[in-house]
Amino acid sequence: MNRATRVITLISAVLLISGCDRREELGPPEIRFGQDTCHACGMILEDERYAAAVVFERDGAVERLVFDDVGEMLKFKPPDSAAQVHWYARDAAMRQWIDATSATYVKSDDLATPMGTGIAAYASAQAARSAAADISHGQGGTFSRDQLLGRLKD
Repeated sequence: MNRATRVITLISAVLLISGCDRREELGPPEIRFGQDTCHACGMILEDERYAAAVVFERDGAVERLVFDDVGEMLKFKPPDSAAQVHWYARDAAMRQWIDATSATYVKSDDLATPMGTGIAAYASAQAARSAAADISHGQGGTFSRDQLLGRLKD
C-alpha cells in the first residue's frame, strides 16, 4: 500500500468509527431509578414501566431528557434548534427501551401511572391489546403514537 492509500484508509476508518459512536450517543439513556428526575415535573423516576426519554442534538451536544410518565414525554415539544430527535419509551411489560414512534400505547383511566396520564407503551400491538383487556376489563383502548397525540391535544 502506498502512503496516500494508507492515509485515505486511516481517515475512512476514523470517520466510520466516529459515525458509529455518534449513533450510540443518540440511543436511549441509562436511567438510575430512584435517583434521576423527570424533565417535566422534577419527580424522581421510580417505576421503569412508565419511563420515557427524548434524545436529540442541539448546538453540537447530545441532550437526554427523561420522563417518569410516558404521557409527559408525549406532550413534550423539542426545541426548534433540536436535530435528530429520538423518542424512547419503556415497554411496560418487558421493561426495555423501545422506539416510541412505533410503539402501541394503552390509555386507560384504570392505569395508575406516575403523573396520572394512564398511558403505557408496548413494543407489539398484541401485547398492548392484552394489557388493555387486563387493565380495564376490556374498556382500555390501544393507540398508535399519532392517534394518541391527537387525543392529548383535546
